[in-house]
Amino acid sequence: MAISIEFKDKYVYFGPEAGLHTQGEARAEVYDVTGPRYHDGHDLSAMTWYVRASHPDYMTIINKQLRVSVDPSNEEQVIITWPVEADFTAYSGRLEVQFVAKSSTGEEIIKLQSNGLQLAASVEGTAAPPKNVFENTLEQMQGLLDNAENAAAQSKMDADRAGDAQEAAGQSAQTAQQAQEDTAQSVVQNQALVQQIEGDAEAAAASAAAAAASAAKAEQLAQGCKGWFVNVAALRAAYPTGTDGEWAILGSTDSIWVWDADSSDWINSHKTTDLSDYYTKEQADGRFLQIDGDGAAVTVPFTVPASLPALPSSPATLESLMTMLASMRNRLAALEESMPGIGEWWYSPNVITYTGGVNSKAFARVNFNDDLSKTVYAVLYAKIGDSLSSGAADGFFNCKKLAERFPLAYGANFLRGAVGGEKEHTLIMAELPAQQIGTQTGDRFAILSDSGTEIIAGAESGYRFKFEWGTATIGRGQAHNNMPPYLVQNIVVRAL
Repeated sequence: MAISIEFKDKYVYFGPEAGLHTQGEARAEVYDVTGPRYHDGHDLSAMTWYVRASHPDYMTIINKQLRVSVDPSNEEQVIITWPVEADFTAYSGRLEVQFVAKSSTGEEIIKLQSNGLQLAASVEGTAAPPKNVFENTLEQMQGLLDNAENAAAQSKMDADRAGDAQEAAGQSAQTAQQAQEDTAQSVVQNQALVQQIEGDAEAAAASAAAAAASAAKAEQLAQGCKGWFVNVAALRAAYPTGTDGEWAILGSTDSIWVWDADSSDWINSHKTTDLSDYYTKEQADGRFLQIDGDGAAVTVPFTVPASLPALPSSPATLESLMTMLASMRNRLAALEESMPGIGEWWYSPNVITYTGGVNSKAFARVNFNDDLSKTVYAVLYAKIGDSLSSGAADGFFNCKKLAERFPLAYGANFLRGAVGGEKEHTLIMAELPAQQIGTQTGDRFAILSDSGTEIIAGAESGYRFKFEWGTATIGRGQAHNNMPPYLVQNIVVRAL
């Protein structure tokens, strides 16, 4: 089962997992490195991913291509799968690890740094180290040295054979002198043996010359190597000048750099094609969208049909096919024109939900009370600004002024964008209808107890008092607000 590790801010942190590995293991662990799918406008799931690792104490470089996929449980997440193979665990100690994503043109889009792994030493010995560019070069040099040593050994064997042959020739000559009278054939054999000895001596001399040439070539190649460097800046700092034939390996480009006497500088021996004058995929797609859908070289007479025509029967003519395509294109253009434009709004019974948050990428439709980034939704913000915004944080805006308001068509008395009205209104004195309170006169009074019984009754023959209520006018009949909360807008009418 894979171990899931999350990357944030272009950094992969190996926690307790960093100490799980032992020297010589192969695919003991598999890591699923997960993180945001989008970076700087790029879809990281469409990139080609590599893992680069190095044993700093042994100057090794390991570069492996990885598998990348979209998280099935979250489409906004990307998963980079790294099986830790034997190449990475060849040495004990620290293993520096870096994850790199390249575009289809080979451009490095993002590099994920990490705190690396710690490999425990194996009690059973060491595994064969991985072969990188530097080690392959050294292996070739070692091969040349081995060839030189083999040639030298062969030369010694040839020389020994020549010496043995010479000794045998002397013995044969002595024998020939002693047996000269017995056989003449021995003389012929001795001559042939002498010729063989001369041939062996010539072969030994040639082998020695070849050995010397191989050794000189290996020595020249070894002396020209300046080692491995992180980047060209480190190489120039270590060797500001050089001579023809000197070379070094750079980790940043994974290639060999050589000294160029013409430019007096280190240059990359790996050649790349300049694509600066070529369209990128995004630029090409944009150009295709600008081209008229009917084509520039074909003119097709077209009348808007009442309904979408059926597919033409076989064999179809070019004109009928183009007519059908033109009809479909015009209907799509009409549908696009009928859609509300950016900054226009309409009512809906549903609330829009998003995957990963509304500002993770630009959505064609948003809720009126969503806080929107002024950068992500720059076109919308350029049209409406903060005119409908309420309570948005710095760098954001919204349309919360639409909340709990009725739309009101603008006119001479109501300017577009104005708000007003009240949910409830309490009348003030000036807004009451104007009215008078009448006069009342009386000439009898009585003093009553708490229960209502007359204690002292007034009578016509008794004491008389007269009371008068004066006239008064209340209210001034002013107009009052009779409108609910509103927002003044234009009304767009569908014409076709």
